[in-house]
Amino acid sequence: MKMYIKSYNKAQDFLDNCEYDSAISIIAPDNEEMKQRKNHLIVRFDDIEQDYYQDYVGPSKNQIEAILSWDKLKNDGIILVHCTAGKSRSVAVGIGILCKFGLSPKDALLRVIRIREEEGNPLIVPNRLIIKYIDEILDLNNELIDVIDEFYKTLSDSVPLVLLRLGRHTIED
Repeated sequence: MKMYIKSYNKAQDFLDNCEYDSAISIIAPDNEEMKQRKNHLIVRFDDIEQDYYQDYVGPSKNQIEAILSWDKLKNDGIILVHCTAGKSRSVAVGIGILCKFGLSPKDALLRVIRIREEEGNPLIVPNRLIIKYIDEILDLNNELIDVIDEFYKTLSDSVPLVLLRLGRHTIED
């Protein structure tokens, strides 16, 4: 499988100009600009790590289950996953897809880090609510949650806390 994890703007160019087998767009509920394309799943939720916060709507377990069970996902295909910044929601979903197709949680995380490094943006902050749902759906018995918790411990000195607490969904590549 060849996976790309991109920001919203870079994904638009990719969708218009590149070959792919499946594309997953994870966008805010109020985004009206995204147009449907071939083999394209559009899922709408904000980048928050709870069900609801003020006017924001977080991911639901049903949404994550729908992504992981989407029949267009193939282990031998070219997959694009994107959100607004390509650092949180799409990263978590990318990790989940890789786990679904047999990678261990640690190997999936390392693969996503490499993918983002190849894109020129190695900073990732996987959405932990999505990670929790993936762990439950794939029956990983907290292994994925533990891997991501350990990864987050490495971020404290290198990622500004404001990035972890506020508006990751507004930061562009």
